[in-house]
Amino acid sequence: MPPTTPDPTPTANHQRQPASTSDFDGDGFADLAVAAEDWSEEPVEVEDFPGTVTVIYGSRNGLNRLRRQTFTNADFSKEPPTDTFGTALTTADFDADGFADLVIALSGGRPR
Repeated sequence: MPPTTPDPTPTANHQRQPASTSDFDGDGFADLAVAAEDWSEEPVEVEDFPGTVTVIYGSRNGLNRLRRQTFTNADFSKEPPTDTFGTALTTADFDADGFADLVIALSGGRPR
């Protein structure tokens, strides 16, 4: 008999297991967050402070490179960036909702 995997859906009373520190979408599979602080999909000037964080979501068969989400500083602020986005990452269930949360660090800003 093949091994079974736990059902990642919450029970009827919505009780959840403690969050994995890398399951950002709550599907029961580990995800991967990768920071690239000096990279941008668009050509940028030095003063534009590039940087991206990409989350690649996991599946029963491992990481699914086609199911991913990329974030830049522009996703969180309408102001021009003054810091390099994605200099460090950390994860935990900060709000105790049963899902992993991702914190993205900024650094190296210059006053404008």
